[in-house]
Amino acid sequence: MFEFRQSNKVAWAIILFASLSWTFWAGKDLGWDVANHHLYLPFSLLTGRYDTDLYAAGPQSYQNPLGYLPFYLMAVVAEWPAWVVGATFAFIHGLGIVAVFQIALIVWSRDRLRVFWAALAAAMAWISPAFLVVVGTSSIDPITAVLILLALLLVIGEEDGLESRSAFKAGLLVGLAFALKQSNAVFALSIGAVALWRVLMTQGRLRAMFSLVAGGLLATCSAVGWWAWMLWEKFNNPIYPLYNNVFHSPYASQDPMLAMRFMAHSPFDYVSRIWEMAWFKEFVSMESILPDIRPVLLFALAIMLFLVTVGRFVVREVQGSRSERSNKLASVDVQLALFVLVSYFLWMKTSGNARYVIPLFLIIGLLLVRLLWALMPLKIARSLCLIVIILQLSYFASANVRLVPKRWDAGPYFNIEVPKRLIDKPYLHVSLGLQSFASIAPFINAHGAMMNPVGQVSLPTSGPLGKKVLDLLAAWRGRTRILMPTFDRSDVDRRVAIHSLMQSILYRLGLDVNWSDCLPIRGPGFNLLSCAAVMPVKSDQSFESQRILMDEAFEKVEAICPMIFSPRTGVSERGVGKWQRFYANTDATVTISQTDDVIFVSHGRSNIDRVIGSINDVRAGKGKFECKMWSLRAPD
Repeated sequence: MFEFRQSNKVAWAIILFASLSWTFWAGKDLGWDVANHHLYLPFSLLTGRYDTDLYAAGPQSYQNPLGYLPFYLMAVVAEWPAWVVGATFAFIHGLGIVAVFQIALIVWSRDRLRVFWAALAAAMAWISPAFLVVVGTSSIDPITAVLILLALLLVIGEEDGLESRSAFKAGLLVGLAFALKQSNAVFALSIGAVALWRVLMTQGRLRAMFSLVAGGLLATCSAVGWWAWMLWEKFNNPIYPLYNNVFHSPYASQDPMLAMRFMAHSPFDYVSRIWEMAWFKEFVSMESILPDIRPVLLFALAIMLFLVTVGRFVVREVQGSRSERSNKLASVDVQLALFVLVSYFLWMKTSGNARYVIPLFLIIGLLLVRLLWALMPLKIARSLCLIVIILQLSYFASANVRLVPKRWDAGPYFNIEVPKRLIDKPYLHVSLGLQSFASIAPFINAHGAMMNPVGQVSLPTSGPLGKKVLDLLAAWRGRTRILMPTFDRSDVDRRVAIHSLMQSILYRLGLDVNWSDCLPIRGPGFNLLSCAAVMPVKSDQSFESQRILMDEAFEKVEAICPMIFSPRTGVSERGVGKWQRFYANTDATVTISQTDDVIFVSHGRSNIDRVIGSINDVRAGKGKFECKMWSLRAPD
């Protein structure tokens, strides 16, 4: 399977050098996920904080931390310079392209120029924006991509037929990838489909399928079973808080939690996404601009191949014997096409986020070269491959090649400046907002605690989960601090507005801010305030009566459009003169403005401000309800 000829070694070296060079050119990435949970998850595991904290990094707090351990060990424990961390990841991530190169050698196994075409296929795969945007970063997706591609190589790599030993190894790799990140279920099914196809085409025995499944179950149970058991013991849901509509944990919404921002919402979306991915636009298949012209080119070439094949069949009626046609159906090309088709449709059904399916886009690059090779004269095919590679790389490089790019240096990867008091003394930090900044936890006192009660998920103060919230607050009474983004405190109007907002938001938690005790925390690209929490100075007699009224209006909106306004947490957050609920599945916000007596839906990326009606009209079911899903992508 792996050949160590001199030409192959050179190709491997070029691939790894290209990945390393790109990483240093693009810079390190300090995007939302890094500040939110990339460092927090392994920290919580190694310190036992997973048992103390509550939604410290929002719903991401309960992902399997195993995959983020390498980043934590390099960046925090060993304190490697940032550029060394990036170089190490670049080398590891580049192995995914090496796997594509090896798969391409199998595809062109009978071609005299097999190494040349395999190198072109690897280059076409390497320029995938979904790969380049994360190569050399702390993202776990390119690491699981290596596992998936090696598994695919094992499944298709034996010309004589799929053997049980190779299938078992492939199952181990797929199971590990799934354990590290559950979005890889897409590839568990697509690789399973390829293995089954080989069995049906008499290229393997049925026992190979059992070996594949056995390897997958063994790796999954070993790599995530222990974590799932801890989540079950604590929350009665082994993948908490996901799929709680199945497990019905009393500690989460009974609605499914899934990010719908990139998912297909109609049958036409499955087709239109192919050319939409070529647009120079945000939020098509990822949060940033991720233009990729290769899928639409592959689609066009696939149609051309279909027409050519049909034409030959009509002219010649039956070309070749039945056994010859069977051999063509059993070819590696068909197996890779099956992998792409199954992966694509499952991806669009489950997430539509390009970062989650890097192997899909790498194999698309390989198949694009293969179709050009099959349909064009070889000289023209070579030239077209080089043109597409240059154009695609230039096209993507003109966009933001990192979510939040920073220059490499010899300092820490995640540089935090924390006041000595926060290092010496443990506190409960209560963060407010969609960004929890939980990755500061390794740099403050490890014996403290964190909670994000107002964020992607608003935590209640009643019911089983509400009891956990109140118990945590009670345990840390007098040692609680509020974590928030800093602001210009010299601006009087701004200061008064922020003070009023914090007072309104924190009231339901029985907290207020002691503005005379605030300490600065400086991080890479953000500045925070850690302010002491106190009890509210005075009680608000109207709070409870207002909350009951607002809850009734919110619940009416949710009942009429449950697919849009979910997951339903039942928690209404009070601002200044308004109440709000945020729905993480669609990133929609419903606001009740008491000042204007109106309820409206807002969504920043779609640039909408849809008025539903007055408070009383909505409570009576007379509002202007439009339950058709709007575009979740950025406006033009």
